[in-house]
Amino acid sequence: MADKESRGETVWVQQQIRLTDRGRGCHHITPDVEQALEQTMGLRKFDVGVAHLFLQASTASLALSDRFDPAARYDTEAALSSLIPEKSDIWTRICEGSDDMPALVKNCLVGCNLTIPISNGILNTGHGQGIWLLEHKNYGGGRKLVITVQGMYKPTFNKPLGSLGL
Repeated sequence: MADKESRGETVWVQQQIRLTDRGRGCHHITPDVEQALEQTMGLRKFDVGVAHLFLQASTASLALSDRFDPAARYDTEAALSSLIPEKSDIWTRICEGSDDMPALVKNCLVGCNLTIPISNGILNTGHGQGIWLLEHKNYGGGRKLVITVQGMYKPTFNKPLGSLGL
């Protein structure tokens, strides 16, 4: 990896992380993702790239939305539950509980992946945007998130500091 860093080549890295069980609702997970990116992939070393996040779940989703106001997460959960209610005569598949089929439909509508640009060693989200885990089941359990990064490391200087005029 050090050789690729010094030459500024394009690299691919991938890591799977486990998100702890958070229960039903919309949860801000940006800090978890940034910590995993830095610890396992050296996020700050990237000059430019993309991070692709894929949630290995059919009853939970990923979204980019407000990172500051917890009311936005509560309201989003309330809106989704109002649009796709648990207790409805339309559900014929109830073998995994009354919350399962609505969770599958919410996953289809919201999605389970995000692609976020990396610029100068940070996730280049908009001001106020955060990564959300939307848990659609009452007890979904821990979730697996696959993070794949493609990018170029920042150029490194292999010269003594004195030769740079420092």
